[in-house]
Amino acid sequence: MSQDVAPPPIADLTYRNYDGPKALRPLRWWTLSRSFIRTAMRKKAFWVLFGLLCMQWMLFALFVFINSQADQITGGAQRQLRAFNLANTFVDVTDIWIWVFAIALFIGAGSIAADNRANAIQVYLSKPLTRADYILGKWAGMVILLYFAQFVPMLVAVLYAALDQGFGEFLSSYPRLALVFPLVPLIPAVMHASMLIGISALNRTPAIAGIAYTGIFIVWNLLATAIANAPIVADDSRSTLLFLNPRGVIYGLIFNLVGTRGTPPGFRSELPLPEWAPLLGLALVLCAGSLALAVLRVRAVEVVKG
Repeated sequence: MSQDVAPPPIADLTYRNYDGPKALRPLRWWTLSRSFIRTAMRKKAFWVLFGLLCMQWMLFALFVFINSQADQITGGAQRQLRAFNLANTFVDVTDIWIWVFAIALFIGAGSIAADNRANAIQVYLSKPLTRADYILGKWAGMVILLYFAQFVPMLVAVLYAALDQGFGEFLSSYPRLALVFPLVPLIPAVMHASMLIGISALNRTPAIAGIAYTGIFIVWNLLATAIANAPIVADDSRSTLLFLNPRGVIYGLIFNLVGTRGTPPGFRSELPLPEWAPLLGLALVLCAGSLALAVLRVRAVEVVKG
C-alpha cells in the first residue's frame, strides 16, 4: 500500500533578504535626493528653463552697466542714488517669478504623483527607507536644485556689480544686500518645494498636480491683488493684503530681507514694506500643511475603506 508523500518544499533562490550596508538614519534620505537631482538635470527642458532664468539676471547686469555708464557720463552726479537704485533693481529682477516657478513646476509636479501612478512608493519603502526618509529626500532634492538654479546666476550678477564699483565701495555702500543675497533664493526654494510635495502627493498624475499648483499660485495672487486694490481698503493695509498669497509671501519676505520693495507695478512706490509677521505666519502654515498632507498620503500600501 503506497503512502502519500508530501511534496518537497520549494526553494526560491531568487529572493534574498536585504543584507547591504545600512547608512545612518540622517543620511538615507540623501540617496533619494541625489537621484532626484540627477534625474532632473538629465532633462533638456530643465536646462532651457535655467538658461531663461540666467537671462533674467543678465538683465540685472545690464541695468548695472547702464547705470555705471550714466554715472561716468554725468561725472558722478548720480553716485548718491546708486545704492538705492541697485537695491530696487535687485528686488525688481527677483520679482520676475515666472522662470523660478516654471522650474519648480517642471521638477516638482511629478515628484510624488509619478510614483503614485507607477506604484513605486511600495518599492521605495521596501528598502531601508522610512516614510520620513522618502518625503525628506524628495523635498530636499527639490530645495537644493531650486536654490542653486537661482543662486548661481544671481551670484554672477552680484559679483559683476561688485567688480563694477569695486569690492570695498560695494560692501560699504550695500552692506545689507551683500550680507543677505545668498538667503534670497532659499525662500522660493522652500516654499515651492513644500507646496509642490503636498499637492503632488494628493495626485496620481503629474499634469493634474501641475495644473492644481498653477491655479492656486496664480488665482490666489489675482484675488489678493483685487482685494488690495479695492477702494474701501485703507492705504496702510494695502501693502500687507497684497502679499497674503503664496506668490506674495515669497516676494514679500524677500523684500523685507533686502529692505526695499522696489517699484511695485500698479501701486505707488511710497507704499511701505508689508508686515513680515503675517507673511511669515502664512508661509509656515502653507509649508507645514503641505508637508503634513504628504505624510498622510504617502503609504507603503494603499488603504481601501469600504
